[in-house]
Amino acid sequence: MNLLGLLIPTAHAINSIPIPDQCDFKYGNIHFDCIPYYIQSLTYGVVSLTGSISLIMLMYNGFRWMLGPVTEGSTDAAKKGILYSIIGLIVSLMAYAIVDTIVSTVTQ
Repeated sequence: MNLLGLLIPTAHAINSIPIPDQCDFKYGNIHFDCIPYYIQSLTYGVVSLTGSISLIMLMYNGFRWMLGPVTEGSTDAAKKGILYSIIGLIVSLMAYAIVDTIVSTVTQ
């Protein structure tokens, strides 16, 4: 998988956010009311990128775990790597939930 394959979900997540017409980020037409939408689009991008990285780390550590008996001592490191990637994914999803709740409260 190449870098472009990782960035496509991120770009799709950023482009799928409903942004009002008065907030045109491409041409620099940004007002104070546009800040929550900008934060929300950045949050979507970061969460999708974090999910992609977490999936890659889960697969990598899964292969390390499978090959653990061949290389001595890597089984425990692979288990820790799987645990840490799952914890990282949960933390990023919780951060997304908090930011999304705050942004939806502010924009109402």
